[in-house]
Amino acid sequence: MDLASELARGVEALRSGEAADAATILQAVVDDEGFRAHPELQDVRARACSLLAQALLSTDQVGPADRYAREALDALENAPDDTGRAQIDELRREIMGRALTLRKEREQRSRRSRLRQIPVPELLAAAKDDDERTRLLIERATAESEAGDEAAAIRLADRARNLADKSCGLKEQVLSRLLVAQVDARQRVPALQSAYQLALAADEKGLITGIARTAEQVGTPLHVVDGGQ
Repeated sequence: MDLASELARGVEALRSGEAADAATILQAVVDDEGFRAHPELQDVRARACSLLAQALLSTDQVGPADRYAREALDALENAPDDTGRAQIDELRREIMGRALTLRKEREQRSRRSRLRQIPVPELLAAAKDDDERTRLLIERATAESEAGDEAAAIRLADRARNLADKSCGLKEQVLSRLLVAQVDARQRVPALQSAYQLALAADEKGLITGIARTAEQVGTPLHVVDGGQ
């Protein structure tokens, strides 16, 4: 294997956004026994390991990404490259942050899966107030959407919005509208516009940021949501 050309090919794949291909190419390079053992190429191998870790991180393979980031640090053990070590340390922090996010997402999916097993009346009866009932309806609607039951998701999202408007504060009113926008294409634009107007009137910049993020996720241009403001 021509390590130099394969390394260049892996770098090009990573730059082109083809992270999975880059990871396959770069892993073959950094795992080459001759490359691993060559004492004069450890700084190059450290860079290759770091690039591989980035490619793996881009595909949410956080465990292997951290392993190769640590290999990059090991390769620099005897090299006077404080900048390289600092960059790899930063990469490892990114990896750990993404690992935490993925774990939270798994826990949320597991919780929502359990929520789907509880009848809605029973679920709501255990809530202490309408704020909590609204949040539970939002979670349950999200769970139904993830499970592919769009009709149930829309029905529950509408119910959450109605309850929020009747009994809850601004946050629940906005979040319930964002849920409607996510699960019901027919109501998407008016739900986003309504959420934006509520947040704007209260000058809630955090909620406005969340609305913009949701609009991007569902493919609605921001100027449609905010009226070009």
